[in-house]
Amino acid sequence: MSKIRSIADELREKIRAESGSPPVPDPPEIPKKPSRVLPNKSPCDKSDRAEVHRLFDELSAFRMVGTQKIMIRLDPESMKLLKQLKFTRDIDMTKVIVFAFSKFLQQHPWLHSHVKELLKKNQL
Repeated sequence: MSKIRSIADELREKIRAESGSPPVPDPPEIPKKPSRVLPNKSPCDKSDRAEVHRLFDELSAFRMVGTQKIMIRLDPESMKLLKQLKFTRDIDMTKVIVFAFSKFLQQHPWLHSHVKELLKKNQL
């Protein structure tokens, strides 16, 4: 395999040759790690399919209540998935985010009281 040399490498070598200093050996080649390709996993088991259907049914039945709007930042992967959900299942992106947050609060019921305690401590 031929080595690819940049112009900077060639200039360094030329300057060293003119100055009479011994050439510095090239750094050892670092082997490239194979790129990590994640398999496109689709739900194959019947239990997985049932869980996916249950989740989408629950998401479809979820009713958003509220008029407040906020801006949030999302990473590109999450945004891509939300857009795909909108396209494939006609599920509003905001609805998915509100649904996920309400599930998070249901799974962590202690969070309300914890925030109240923090507010009390900050007011003193």
